[in-house]
Amino acid sequence: MGETKVNDKITGMIKKNLHRETTNRFSKISNDFIYQPHLFKEFTQQLNTSEFILEKNDFFNPDKRKSLCSVLRSQYQQAGILNDQNSSLLERLEKPHCFTVTTGHQLAPYGGPLFFVYKIIHTINLAKKLNAQYTAYDFLPVFWMASEDHDFQEIQGLNLFNDNLTWESEQTGAVGRFSLNDFQPFKATILKKFENDRETSAWLASFYTSEDNLAAATLKFVDSLFKDEDLIIINGDDQKLKAQFSEIMALELKDGFSQEALNQQTQELEALGFQGQVNARAVNLFYLENDKRQRIVKDGEVFQIGNRNYSKEEIQEKLQKNPEHFSPNVILRPLYQEFILPNICYIGGGGEIAYWLQLKGVFDKVKVPFPHLQIRNSLQLIDYQLFSKIEKLELDITELFGDLEWIKKERILNMHQDDLQFDEIQEVAESLKNKLTGLIVEVDQGLKNYGLSEAAKIEKQIQQVAQKLIRHKKKQEESTMKQIDNVHAKFFPNNGLQERQDSLLEWIGKWGLDKLMEVLIANINPNEKDFILLIDDSHEKN
Repeated sequence: MGETKVNDKITGMIKKNLHRETTNRFSKISNDFIYQPHLFKEFTQQLNTSEFILEKNDFFNPDKRKSLCSVLRSQYQQAGILNDQNSSLLERLEKPHCFTVTTGHQLAPYGGPLFFVYKIIHTINLAKKLNAQYTAYDFLPVFWMASEDHDFQEIQGLNLFNDNLTWESEQTGAVGRFSLNDFQPFKATILKKFENDRETSAWLASFYTSEDNLAAATLKFVDSLFKDEDLIIINGDDQKLKAQFSEIMALELKDGFSQEALNQQTQELEALGFQGQVNARAVNLFYLENDKRQRIVKDGEVFQIGNRNYSKEEIQEKLQKNPEHFSPNVILRPLYQEFILPNICYIGGGGEIAYWLQLKGVFDKVKVPFPHLQIRNSLQLIDYQLFSKIEKLELDITELFGDLEWIKKERILNMHQDDLQFDEIQEVAESLKNKLTGLIVEVDQGLKNYGLSEAAKIEKQIQQVAQKLIRHKKKQEESTMKQIDNVHAKFFPNNGLQERQDSLLEWIGKWGLDKLMEVLIANINPNEKDFILLIDDSHEKN
């Protein structure tokens, strides 16, 4: 299924690249964005010019830098991680020539699925690349915690060693503010999975304690996970940062500028044949207080929050007094991020970038520089046990991206080439069909369609015989067919890409944290367009 590049030995692994389109696992818009970026030049920002960097520098004044670094120091200090390394990063960030490369993610416990860490490593490696390319500037990677998200159902589950675990909680509102008191039974279940791995169990046990809320716990976990790399972590749910952004939020309440701007950009995107991913509202803000995150609804001159109404003067007064109570939704959250960070590039998954492509007009409306966009690398990790099974079945790994029944059929045909040789029969049948059709036409030209119909019946009968024989051989090779089913299920857990199903913790358990991070940091490459397969052929027990 597509051409595989030459194997490349990296950190004891085999690396294969597969064109994303041949995997049948990615959307058209994400594939086109990666392989045909010229189609989207009007919807994003180019990164290969110093002019853009200077534009961002002019926008992001020293006062913003000072305020941002003050907030980050406070957040780090409260979390107990303001060590020498992090202090040094913030000193770099405060300098006028320093810029950021950012990714973001929901606060899934212990990182959630694998792609969480892929996004961050892609961001780290892009910052390294830019530092080598633009030596006059300094670039730092940033992880933006989606602490104000209120969709708890999206983060409460964890698929660990084929077991679906769930954090049961009645809490509501911004998930970053969730207490971890009711998290402890969930945590205990996770730790039990590692009872034979004392080192990993002790490391995991040190996070997500009852003293923290979910945002603070995530901050500590991510900081420890990337202890050997430069990485800044930020919680946007902050009063001082919201106060800076209040001028934009005030404009949204006054004019609802984002809806029209997004709709126009979306129409331009749809003219190219792509569908918009998000829809704007008249007011793209929530009201955040205590355990509630409620939509702000504009009805004429009245603003509704829950069952209470406010005039336009009253809603603006609330914003000025307590900007931290106002929370950007999916439309304005990217704008908020780019407003408070000296950011030049955002890295996200295909779905994320698809809706970012709708947003440039929103940024232009308030004269905030729009960032360059990149889709993160997608990877498949294949441990030695699975690799051995694939080899034993004499399958090519790339075959696994095809239809499962097609895979099994091809395996049967390869196993029983002598018994299931249909080429000669097909040649005889083709000759018979031609002779039969010719004979009928000679008798009466008007019977041509009849002749073709009878010939088609012969073809159908041969296909039915072939299918029956293949089904019979499949039953005879039931054990092999089950092995293929098991391999395919392991390769695509829940029939989805591994990176969206397997938890980060599962692979820490398999390979150990140090090996996993070494492999990923060595192989995730911001210049890579293709899907990456990483195969462990070390013959070590995983």
